[in-house]
Amino acid sequence: MGTLPVLGWREWVGLPDHGVEWVKAKVDTGARTSALHATGLKTVDRGGAEWVRFRVHPWQRSRQDSTVLEAPVADRRMVRSSSGEAELRPVVLLPVRIGDRLVTIEFTLTRREQMGFRMLLGRQAIRGRFTVDPGRSYLTGRPVRYLGGRRTPPSTRTTSPLTYGLVTRSMTVNASSSAEPSRFGNSTDSPRWALKASLCSPSP
Repeated sequence: MGTLPVLGWREWVGLPDHGVEWVKAKVDTGARTSALHATGLKTVDRGGAEWVRFRVHPWQRSRQDSTVLEAPVADRRMVRSSSGEAELRPVVLLPVRIGDRLVTIEFTLTRREQMGFRMLLGRQAIRGRFTVDPGRSYLTGRPVRYLGGRRTPPSTRTTSPLTYGLVTRSMTVNASSSAEPSRFGNSTDSPRWALKASLCSPSP
C-alpha cells in the first residue's frame, strides 16, 4: 500500500452525485461515525424500500445553494451526541469527494445548526483511506469563493468536476491565476493561497 493522502482537521469536501459542490467538514478521529446536517427529514417509499428525503445547507449560517437529497435508509441507530443526548438517526451511504478521491461514507442524519461544521467525518470514514495532521487545515483545497475572505457570486462559480476552483497552499500567487502578484510585492503579508491552474481554468 502506498502512502495515504493527508487531511487536516478541517477540509472542504463535496457530494458530487447530488450536486453539492462544497461542504466544510470537521475531521474528528475522536468520533466513530460520520454525521451530516440535514433538515426536513421525511421518510418516503420507493418500490417497497425505505428512503429518506432531506435538505442539505452547505454554507454555514446561510440558506444559499441548499439542495434536496434522497437516499436509501441503510439503518437506524441510536447515537449519543457530544452533549450526551441520545437520538435515533437514519443512516445513509453517500459518495463524497475528498481531494481527488471519491469515497462512499456512511452518515447519520441530524440537525447540526449549533455545531461549527455541517459535516463530521469520523474514524470509519478515514480509516485505511487517509491520515490526519491535526495541526493543519484545508490540505485538499477550498472554494474560490473563500479566497482572501471574498465570496464569489453563485453565477460565477464553476460546476464541472475539473473546474471546481480549488485553492491550495502556496507561498506565491500563481501567475496564471487572476490574482495580482504586484499588489503584494515581497511583503510578508503575501497570500498563502494560490489558485491551482489546472483546476481553476474558466469553463468553456
